[in-house]
Amino acid sequence: MIDDLIARLERARVPSKALDDEIARLIGFYREHFMKRRQSDRFTGNLDAALTLIPSGYWWDVRRRKMAQGKDHPLPNGHLYECNIGPDDAGYLRRASKGVGVMAATAVCVAALNVKDKA
Repeated sequence: MIDDLIARLERARVPSKALDDEIARLIGFYREHFMKRRQSDRFTGNLDAALTLIPSGYWWDVRRRKMAQGKDHPLPNGHLYECNIGPDDAGYLRRASKGVGVMAATAVCVAALNVKDKA
């Protein structure tokens, strides 16, 4: 289940209420509370909301990478975002969970779900 959600997040090109709802269910948010939130507060559409998925005591970084262009390039603007999340007691990129996405918020969601999956 989590692997399928991660794969769809990595491919998402626009914020998705359906993906937000799946993340909320996975992390145990009450559906009624979550459904009342504005779209700008949802995980896939807002970097600040996505950052709330990172556990306390973890460092994070988000970077934008330029990807090679080609006629079948999957990214609309040639950029991909990468997020790394790791425990504060580990060195940079040691034991880090990685996430990639077309949007910065989805890259954070992927990395945070990878942390959850490892726990």
